[in-house]
Amino acid sequence: MRLRSKADFAAMRRGKRLQSHGLRLIWRRNGLAHARIGFAVSRKYGNSVARHRFKRHVREIFRQHPLRHQGVDILVIPLGQEAVVLARQVSLQHCIRELFNRLLLPPA
Repeated sequence: MRLRSKADFAAMRRGKRLQSHGLRLIWRRNGLAHARIGFAVSRKYGNSVARHRFKRHVREIFRQHPLRHQGVDILVIPLGQEAVVLARQVSLQHCIRELFNRLLLPPA
């Protein structure tokens, strides 16, 4: 499932943040039995082809990850030029999985 409505995205302002290698994840519990994901990819990231490619890659990683069975909403934001360089490397998948795995761990 995806975050779609303006209200869903507005609620993410109160979420918790994780950041690594030019990617920021904002997350919060949603009270559902499944996770939802949304994206905020600006034009600074690249043209529409690059932005949609990024979203497709992250959605595919999300589909295969056990995090999708937890009740959280996730907003993925690539941070400028650093994320563009990351996307051109194989490490994009590694960084996304690392952030998703950090969300799986119980809070300390």
